[in-house]
Amino acid sequence: MSYLDPLLLSNVARAYGVRPPPVDRARIIELGCGRGQALLPLAMRLPHALFVGIDASSTNARAMTERARTLELHNVVCMHGDWSMAVTTLGTYDYVLCNDHLSSVSIASRPMLLALCKALLAPSGIACFSYAVDPTWQVCRSRSHRPATGRQRGRTPNTPLPGILGRANQRGAPTGRYPLLFAEFAALLDMHALQFVGEASMEATLATYLAPEVRYLARSGRTEDIIAREQYADIELGRRVRHSLIMHQHHHVERDLTRLPVRAAA
Repeated sequence: MSYLDPLLLSNVARAYGVRPPPVDRARIIELGCGRGQALLPLAMRLPHALFVGIDASSTNARAMTERARTLELHNVVCMHGDWSMAVTTLGTYDYVLCNDHLSSVSIASRPMLLALCKALLAPSGIACFSYAVDPTWQVCRSRSHRPATGRQRGRTPNTPLPGILGRANQRGAPTGRYPLLFAEFAALLDMHALQFVGEASMEATLATYLAPEVRYLARSGRTEDIIAREQYADIELGRRVRHSLIMHQHHHVERDLTRLPVRAAA
């Protein structure tokens, strides 16, 4: 299964109460498309949708163009160049896809990548960013460090963000990758008036969201609670990669995850 499949993203968005753009005639762009491994199979399945790939490698762009020509795909455009050129030349898109690049670029470049996403995203559009999650061995798995329940504290808890972010600032990236904590991702979205909707891998995370330790967070729409819930899920699942759906901030998203199975089945 490809978590960058617009059909999947559309279904997940509906489960969160969002009305997604129709996929069959959508405008879809992938930032850093490589040789079209993700886009070309989608273009074959959705002949009336427009697929645009942009890549900094001329070799990749040529290979994708030649492959599309061989497959006689007339709904595919591949461009070589700096991704920022897409803003001035390509308009906006119903679906913006980006696989792994958020955790591959330097930390200083992340805001520019999110700014590009915001500029390319149509008003009702959906973006999906796949990115490496901060290695979970750096976050203590002890129950004493998990979010306490509302009953234990007698109130909605404060989240452990200062400690989490402190550790994030101290870590290195010897492999050349820069994994993110969810709190860091959420801060980037807020900086650009974007919002987190949910994970494309919805089924894998649902049971974790409803665990007794964090069930009270599953009903909350507060930013702090969403961050605590998502960070908890990363720890519990030993998650290394996220596939996060995002939208413009003005959209309403159903945040009560206890109702997610009902909405997903509707």
